[in-house]
Amino acid sequence: MTDSPIDAPHVYIGAYALCVRDGHMLLARIGPGRFESGQWALPGGGLNWGEDPADAVLRELTEETGLTGAAPRLADIFSTTYLRSPENPFNSVHQMGILYVVETLTGELRDEQNGSTDQCAWFPLEDLGALPLVDVARFGYEVVMRRAAAAAPD
Repeated sequence: MTDSPIDAPHVYIGAYALCVRDGHMLLARIGPGRFESGQWALPGGGLNWGEDPADAVLRELTEETGLTGAAPRLADIFSTTYLRSPENPFNSVHQMGILYVVETLTGELRDEQNGSTDQCAWFPLEDLGALPLVDVARFGYEVVMRRAAAAAPD
């Protein structure tokens, strides 16, 4: 948050993991004190300078969930803007999210400590509509459902 009356718009580029197993999707909850705190997101986050997005999604997945992924495949691109307002006192941002399908997962699921998220869990796909999802997570859920419908036999 900023106390400055001047808006300083910026671009935020993140990489996000679409992890679906046995009809469940992996999500991470935004931690306290952060924009969209308490809402559920896809595991992922911002790229470091010079970092390949495919490497970033695997790094973020491990940081937020304890799971190790491999062989991410590009799924889709999310793009939206959030303007500064009294309800959103942060600088305006153009968020771009690069979504990857990550199917190969090893390790034990655990919550992130002292990071941007505070909990992670697998949720049944049919329950996601009732969860408070951040926009990129809702978009990711729609991508998963479109892909499932396209793969279903006629």
